[in-house]
Amino acid sequence: MAKFFGLKPNSKARRTIDDFENQTTIRLDNRRLLGKVYADIGEDQWAVSIAYNLAMDPGLYGKENDLEVKYSYVPESGEIVQRLETGLGQESPISAVPFTNPNDFVVWALQKEKALAHPA
Repeated sequence: MAKFFGLKPNSKARRTIDDFENQTTIRLDNRRLLGKVYADIGEDQWAVSIAYNLAMDPGLYGKENDLEVKYSYVPESGEIVQRLETGLGQESPISAVPFTNPNDFVVWALQKEKALAHPA
């Protein structure tokens, strides 16, 4: 179940989030991991994080996430989104169109992550 901070997702964003959490898996170290989506929308920065785990929530004192990916966007920055993956440990810029609202950014980030997880 996704968690939202500063965002009430519209129906398109909600459907994209539900589809991502229910259908998108990745393989890491010979294990299949599911993603859980976190959206943190502030006035000066928007972020979408995906925590990949086996089919369980880590909890406060539980095991840490096996892999985390974060997409962050500063609305004034224009066309650059930063992608941070814990396995790589560094941010990489991704070109994008300027987003008109946070819901469009959430949908774009999840579509981009799904494309990277399952290249055509």
